[in-house]
Amino acid sequence: MILLGLLMLAATACQPQERELPFESLAQRDRINYREESPALLVITNDDEIDALVPSVLAEDPALADELRQLDYDRVFAILVLQGLKNTGGFSVTVQRISSAAAA
Repeated sequence: MILLGLLMLAATACQPQERELPFESLAQRDRINYREESPALLVITNDDEIDALVPSVLAEDPALADELRQLDYDRVFAILVLQGLKNTGGFSVTVQRISSAAAA
């Protein structure tokens, strides 16, 4: 009986621990040069990644690229969420929660 209890405790301790991350929305725009039908989520961790996105995604919004360059990537990262092309209007994407899962 005691051995089973210890095994269950060990199995529980190995489960990923989820932690909610605070975040701030920098922008929500329609002027993004993303022409794919499928949605995309891009994580930006340095200026080189912004430079790579300028010709393909951020070309129509240099102000957003400039905003992204102002971030301190030693302390934060940016997430660019793209909904993909839609045949009609009225669509939007909203990030409600960001979490991190790490093994205990």
